[in-house]
Amino acid sequence: MDQQATQSRPAPDGKIGLTPFISAGQGELAELRAPPIDLDELWAKLSHAPGDAQQAKDECAAVLAQHGSMAGRARIVDALRTSEPMHFRLEVNRVAAFQALTPYLDEEDVCSIFVEELQAHPENLRACESAFAAVQKVDLSKFPAIERICLKSVRDRLELLISNEEPNTPIDRMSIALLKSCKPEERDAMLKDMALGTYRAGSVSGQAVLEALAQIGGENSVKLLSRIANERVLPDKLEVSQGEGLVTAGALSGLAAGGWAGFSLAAAIMQHWKAPFGLPIIAGLGAGVAALGVIFLSQFAIFYQLAILKVGGKNVNSRMAQAARHVLGSGAESLATGLAHEYVETVLSDKSERDARTTAATLLGKFEIRNGKEVRELLAGCKAEQAFTRHCCIQALASTLTPEVLAIIEPLRRDPDPGVRVLVTKLLSGKRRAFEEGAGSAY
Repeated sequence: MDQQATQSRPAPDGKIGLTPFISAGQGELAELRAPPIDLDELWAKLSHAPGDAQQAKDECAAVLAQHGSMAGRARIVDALRTSEPMHFRLEVNRVAAFQALTPYLDEEDVCSIFVEELQAHPENLRACESAFAAVQKVDLSKFPAIERICLKSVRDRLELLISNEEPNTPIDRMSIALLKSCKPEERDAMLKDMALGTYRAGSVSGQAVLEALAQIGGENSVKLLSRIANERVLPDKLEVSQGEGLVTAGALSGLAAGGWAGFSLAAAIMQHWKAPFGLPIIAGLGAGVAALGVIFLSQFAIFYQLAILKVGGKNVNSRMAQAARHVLGSGAESLATGLAHEYVETVLSDKSERDARTTAATLLGKFEIRNGKEVRELLAGCKAEQAFTRHCCIQALASTLTPEVLAIIEPLRRDPDPGVRVLVTKLLSGKRRAFEEGAGSAY
C-alpha cells in the first residue's frame, strides 16, 4: 500500500511525480516525449480561408509556435514577406510573428523581414511599430544587404515626399531612425546628395529631407543644415551658359600669361646679372609663374560665375533655406553640441543675413555653451555698436547665464535700444524666478 501510495501521490506544484521503478519512469518519459511535428501538415491547415479573426489567430498561433526550428522560422519569414497564407494578412498575426522572431534578429533573413515591413507594409502601423521596436537595437552595418534596403527605402520615400510636398509620417521617421544603425559614410552621403540636389534644383519643398537630417543629427548633418539655412550652398556644376568654357578659357589664359611672365622674368634676371642660369632655370621659373597664373585666373572665373548665379537668383532656394532655419531653430541640444562655433560666427558676422543670425542665436540660446572662448566672443558682441548684434549675442547666451555672463548683460537693462532692454529684462526675470523656486543659482 505504501508503494502504491507513493506512486500515485501527486507531486507538489503540479509536477509529475517520480516513481521508484526505473522501468516505469522510462515509460512515463516516453509518454511525455512530443511526437515529431510535420511542418507541411501543420501549414496545410492554413490553406483555407479562416472563418473569423479569432480562428485565424488560433490557427496562426500553432505555426508560430514552431519558431524554435530554423525550418519553422524560414516559413514564418516567407509568410510575412508574401502575406500568404491569408492568415498573415491580419495585422494581429503579423505583430505576433514579429514578437516570435525577435530572439533571432542576429540571423540575416529574420532581421531583413523586420526592415522590409516598414518598406512594404506601411499601412500596418502596429506591425511596423513592433518590427521597429525590436530591429532598432540591431547593428545593421554587419548586414550589407539590409543596409541597402534601408538606404533605398528612405531615398525612394523622401523623393516621393519632396515631389508631393508632404511631411514625414511616423513610418518615415521609423525608417530614417534605422539609418542610424547603418554605416555613417553611406548614410550621410545619401542624405547630403538628396539635400543639395533638392536645394540646387530649386525644389519648392525639401522639408522631408531636412527633417531626416535633423533626425539623424551628428556633425555632418548639422553642418549641412547650417549651410542651407545660411544660403551658403555652392553649385556642384557650372550652370550658366559658357560656364565650363569660362573656366577653361581662364585656365588657358593663366597658362599663357604665367608662362610669358615667367620667361620674361627669367630672361631679365639673366640679362641683369649676366649669369649663365641656363634653360632649366628659365623653364622652372616659367612653369612656376604659369601654374600661379592658371590657379588665379581659373579661380577668378569660378568666382565670377558664382557671382552671376547669386545675382541671377539661381543659387538661392529661399524657401528651403527658411525651412532649414526652422528645423534648426526647433532642434534639440543634440543638433548643436560641438557646433556652437559655427553658429557663434553666424551671430557675430555682419555679412550674414538677419534671419540667419536670428536663427543661430535662437538655437544657441536653447542650450548651455560650454566653450569658454565662444562665451567670451559672445560677451564681446554684447558690447557691439550695432543694437542687432547685441540683441543676438544676448539671445545666444540665454541658457548660459553664469555669473560672468550676468555681470555683462545685467547693466544692459539700461541699453539705449528698447529691444535689448526688453530681452535682458525677460532673461533676468526668468533667472530670478528660477532662483526663487529653488531651480537655479543666485546672480
